[in-house]
Amino acid sequence: RFPILAKILTDFDQAWVTSVLPELITDKSEALAYQTDARRMLARFHERRDPDADVLALERSFAIPLKDPESGTIHEITGRIDRIDRLPGGGFRIIDYKTSRTLLAEDTVRANLQLALYHLAVQHMWPTLAKPRAPVEVALSFVRHSEIIAVRLPASQLARTKKEILDTIREIETSDFPARSSQRCAMSPNYLACPYFKDQFRTEKPKIKGEHDKKYNIVISFG
Repeated sequence: RFPILAKILTDFDQAWVTSVLPELITDKSEALAYQTDARRMLARFHERRDPDADVLALERSFAIPLKDPESGTIHEITGRIDRIDRLPGGGFRIIDYKTSRTLLAEDTVRANLQLALYHLAVQHMWPTLAKPRAPVEVALSFVRHSEIIAVRLPASQLARTKKEILDTIREIETSDFPARSSQRCAMSPNYLACPYFKDQFRTEKPKIKGEHDKKYNIVISFG
């Protein structure tokens, strides 16, 4: 059962107080404006929600192996999907929520790498979804505008997505990325693993024995 609006707003206000956002936004009036804007979007979403939607999963985590045909290395791609619905006529819809002020064009949504990866993840979790009898849609839900843009991706695009991810991994493996500090560092859940914080005074990174012999070499996260 979908909770009433009053509970949603109360839970949000409690989460807002305990989050890091109020600390990061030093101007109290600006922080209040962000909070008010978020409450407005929640109320709008609650008002225009589909009460008959068949929601299969919320915040669904995934981890899929992706093998590099050139090196034989298996990389692990992880992430979290906001929502997965079952469509009335059969099939499934993968939804990613957006709070941006700009409503993207359908072609831009269709070319979205993140959505294509989510499609691959759902196919990995439930292989039967790859069959034509259960088509899969990917969608961006713009909560500020109460609009959902949904598209279907051809198999050729999913193949290109795998290639793009592998090309990116190869580039990461052969490139040097010195750590650089910015205001966004404090918002990253991985900042403690960052060399800027952990090894900023070390001139040479110690080599871990056997680190290149691991089955899963690189982990890329989406969500």
